[in-house]
Amino acid sequence: MRIMVVTGSRTLGDMKNPKRAEALESFRRFMFEWWNSFPEESLVVVSGEAEGPDTWASTWVSVRNEAAETVGKKSNVSHMQIRCDGRIFTSPDGTISIWSPSPVHPLERNKRIVQEAARMANDGHHVLCLAMHDKDSKTNGTMHTLGLMKEHGLSGTLKVF
Repeated sequence: MRIMVVTGSRTLGDMKNPKRAEALESFRRFMFEWWNSFPEESLVVVSGEAEGPDTWASTWVSVRNEAAETVGKKSNVSHMQIRCDGRIFTSPDGTISIWSPSPVHPLERNKRIVQEAARMANDGHHVLCLAMHDKDSKTNGTMHTLGLMKEHGLSGTLKVF
């Protein structure tokens, strides 16, 4: 199984951000190439729920699943969305689990995303991170997540806009 952690600056999801179109196209190209590299393997996309790359990841999985369903095939792509409200949503099966009894700060959620990725890597799965950073972002959550990935020995691709 292949795992793709998607993290990125919320500012890239802002419709008024002139970098949005370039970042979204870069995301689509990267994900398409990754997906086509492993057409028969199960793929899991892991993200948070913030606007921008996180929600693009969710949409990307939904589109892949709908396309497979349209041609009568079972999709090999699933999504794990780890949220600041303490829940984890897994699609397409709709499973909801609780990882925190109360809401958490986004940086704590980022830690949980990386913990899940590290757990999957320890289970023998190939894990990669796509980090999409807006250099004008004030929060640096993307760089925080990428740094945590590296601390756990996991690799990532950084795209800066």
